[in-house]
Amino acid sequence: MVRTKKIYREQLLQGAYQLVVDEGFKHFHARKVAKVIACSTQPIYREFENLTIFKTATSEYIIQTVEQFLTDKERSDLPSFSEVICQYAEKKPAEFERFFLQDETCRPLMRELIGIHFKNLVVSLPEYQTISSERLDQLFDLFWFYTLGKAAQRAHAQADDEELAVHISLNEVTNLFMQEVTS
Repeated sequence: MVRTKKIYREQLLQGAYQLVVDEGFKHFHARKVAKVIACSTQPIYREFENLTIFKTATSEYIIQTVEQFLTDKERSDLPSFSEVICQYAEKKPAEFERFFLQDETCRPLMRELIGIHFKNLVVSLPEYQTISSERLDQLFDLFWFYTLGKAAQRAHAQADDEELAVHISLNEVTNLFMQEVTS
């Protein structure tokens, strides 16, 4: 009898994660994942009923890894939260680029995840207590695009000595936004 190696769910998800980082969900196939972890497709279909369920599990795994990074970092205001996302981009540039900027499956998931953290933070800050939900959505859009741009620069090591000015700029932008809201 031929001895076979047992492939576990976590190994499959790690292989799928690496495939998504390297090629994106557009190229997500059982054979490609199997190649990444050097096994046949049999363990994949033993663990997951079909490819759609495997993709969903991989999406959840990606969200959990980003969520873990976010929850491990302290953030007390919007600039510090923006900085946490930039730190992720610096530490994991390939993942940031794929999950936040390139992949059509991951991008909305990351936006939703960051939106949840954003709203949880904003409701705890006194200066945003009276903001309407419509304005809160606009403020999130402002935060999202500002932070993506800054993080993309950091992912590509283009940050310079004006980092403090960038944080001040976010404060200035949000203050101007809030002044318009209260006017």
